[in-house]
Amino acid sequence: GSINKLGQSYAKKFNIKFKDEKGKEDFAWQVCTGNGARLLAAVILTHGDDKGLIFPPRIAPIQVVITTVSNKETKDKINKKAKEISKILKENNFSVHLDDREISIGRKFYDWEIKGVPLRIELGSKELEKKQLTLTNRLSFEKKIIKEAELIKETKKILDSIQEKLYENSKKLNKNLIISVSSTKDLAQAVKDKKVA
Repeated sequence: GSINKLGQSYAKKFNIKFKDEKGKEDFAWQVCTGNGARLLAAVILTHGDDKGLIFPPRIAPIQVVITTVSNKETKDKINKKAKEISKILKENNFSVHLDDREISIGRKFYDWEIKGVPLRIELGSKELEKKQLTLTNRLSFEKKIIKEAELIKETKKILDSIQEKLYENSKKLNKNLIISVSSTKDLAQAVKDKKVA
C-alpha cells in the first residue's frame, strides 16, 4: 500500500469537522492508505492456482458455498435441506452462498473453484438419505464426508486449516523470494532471477 496526504479538501467538501483542545472548530486532515485494491491483488497473486483464486477464509467474501445436486423428484427436498444448512452456518457467523441453480454439477464446481471459495458443501440425494454432507477443501481438493451434526465443528476445522496452510505457504514464498545483495552486479542478477533484493 501507500499513504497519500489528502489534506482538507475532502473534509471541506463533505463538511467533516473537529474541535481542537481549545474548542476551536476546524476541518479534518485526512490521509488515504491506498491499500485496498493493492492488497487484494497481492492475495490473488499469492494464493491463486491454475484453477483460479483461493481466498484465505478470514477475508473470503464467501467462505462456504452449498451446491445442490437434484432432479425434478428430489429438488424440493434437497433445496429445503440446503436452506436449513445455510441458516445454521449463517447463525454461526460463516459467510455462505447457496447455489441451487439448475445447471450441471460440474459447472457449479468450476464456477466456485475459479472464484476461490474455500469450502464447498455438496448436497444431493445420497447425502440427504444418509443425513450426511460432502465437504470439499478448495486448497487441497480433499473431500470429507461428515454427519450433519458435525457441520459447524468440521467447517471451522477445515477453514482454519486452509487459513493456516495459506499463511505458511506465504511465509515460505517470502523467504525464498527476498534476498540481500551488496553490489549492483548482485542486484542485477537478483532482478534477473525474479527475486526481491
